[in-house]
Amino acid sequence: MIKKILIAALLLVLLTQCNKEKEASINVTDIYQTDMSGTLMAGSFSDNQWKSMSFSEDEKKLFSIFDTVDLAGTKLPSIQQVYYGYPNPFTNNFNLPVLLTEPLDDDLVVKYVVVDDKMKVMQKGCTRIYVSGTVINFLINTQFRPGNYRVYFTYSAEGNPDFFTSWGNLQKSKY
Repeated sequence: MIKKILIAALLLVLLTQCNKEKEASINVTDIYQTDMSGTLMAGSFSDNQWKSMSFSEDEKKLFSIFDTVDLAGTKLPSIQQVYYGYPNPFTNNFNLPVLLTEPLDDDLVVKYVVVDDKMKVMQKGCTRIYVSGTVINFLINTQFRPGNYRVYFTYSAEGNPDFFTSWGNLQKSKY
């Protein structure tokens, strides 16, 4: 009888452990520190933050809510360089600056998702912005508590959804 109880308990433990899904986890501790004007102050530069890159399937899913965004009338720019998000650390808002190879005088769509180290969405947004010149400087006003996070962002234009994708780690300060 005791042997049957022990076997049943062991099976129960094994079944519950097998059904647990792995919790996603990302490293949000490597911060590229920048000042109020975007000048790089410190960072390990051991990853590809703030550079053009392809997203994984899980990262792409973060943007699925924006799949029906209207891109009509937006124009595809040519991106020369992405700068580091600034300021970082920040208190209320941060900028996502991009330099274009030639001036743009048209609309563009910016999508972003801020997640914590467990890939839990803290804030997301999508907006059409007017760009006049060679710099895109998109400001994100944050609505989450202090801590370390990652912002995923994309630029989209008519016929070219998510033509540019990138991410960077952020640190929101209390003060």
